[in-house]
Amino acid sequence: MIGTGFWSLKTLNVAMVQVLKNLTNLLVLAGDWFLYRRSYRANVWGCVGLMMVSALLAAATDLTFNAAGYLWQAVNNCFTAGYTLYLRGAMDRAARHTSDGQRLGEFSMVFYNNLLSLPLIGMVVASTGEARAVGQEPALRNPAFLLVALLSGVLTFALSFASLSFLATTTPSIYSLVGSLTKVPLSIIGLLAFNVPWTPPNLVSVLVGCAAGVVFAVVKSRGG
Repeated sequence: MIGTGFWSLKTLNVAMVQVLKNLTNLLVLAGDWFLYRRSYRANVWGCVGLMMVSALLAAATDLTFNAAGYLWQAVNNCFTAGYTLYLRGAMDRAARHTSDGQRLGEFSMVFYNNLLSLPLIGMVVASTGEARAVGQEPALRNPAFLLVALLSGVLTFALSFASLSFLATTTPSIYSLVGSLTKVPLSIIGLLAFNVPWTPPNLVSVLVGCAAGVVFAVVKSRGG
């Protein structure tokens, strides 16, 4: 999931990547229905529809279309949906093997989630030959780089902790939809930080995304 995200960012701008991630919601909703037999009302699907319109409008404004970038983003969407659906089920199954029959705590989930990723990271590092180059990396002797790397690690931990805590209390679909609401501010930041042209279609796609967030908030406040 993380690897394909980096590869898509190589050729697509940040705003485009964040908006296209909204398409993950369709995969999560379909998987939620197929695997867990959960269904949602028409107003939730209306919110998803607005997100899809926002994604399509954003894609229509991408004049630097790159087939490889879109392919990697599609693969990323599949892995993201699969991760969300599987992890929610794994949380329930893990409770059967704990001493008190309860789900693992947030710190335990973050610990095991990251611990299990180490062998995969190790294989990638070994296969690319980066293991020998790490010790010779000049940036490791740069205090500013080490500080930024430490900050990145802290933020990553906070992100994992918050995500797993939220997913433990809701369904994969609601988790995915709420996560999609972050795409609007991220798209705006991407437009500002990377000098992407502010065209009317770009603005419309962001506004439609904002409307989807408002609709979702109203739906959930009414018990939808």
